[in-house]
Amino acid sequence: MRRKYKLTGCARFLIFLVIAVPVIYISATLITGTSPWDELKMIISGEGEKTEIVEPAVGLDGEKTEELEKESKEEKSADIIPSSSKKPEKSEQEHLNELIQRIELLERELKALREQLDD
Repeated sequence: MRRKYKLTGCARFLIFLVIAVPVIYISATLITGTSPWDELKMIISGEGEKTEIVEPAVGLDGEKTEELEKESKEEKSADIIPSSSKKPEKSEQEHLNELIQRIELLERELKALREQLDD
């Protein structure tokens, strides 16, 4: 007797996706350092804030530096993309200078983290 139903290649692929996509998503969020459940809650609720597992900024001497801590707090509180209702009050040169300072801060943090990894 012949089988009544047979899975096609497309059906097999869809079943594979239903199983593989959640596994890949959870492992990717764990690798990036975020909680997969918080990430899913954020997506479902539509909130824009993520919960990340972050270690505090550490200076070259191994202690938290006030400058790195202060600047990281400022970065978190600052809007990355200004809303359309706000008009930019700063000139392009001032904005460019702020971006250069931010890049320098990130380079210092990166250097400190690389030195931590070498130790």
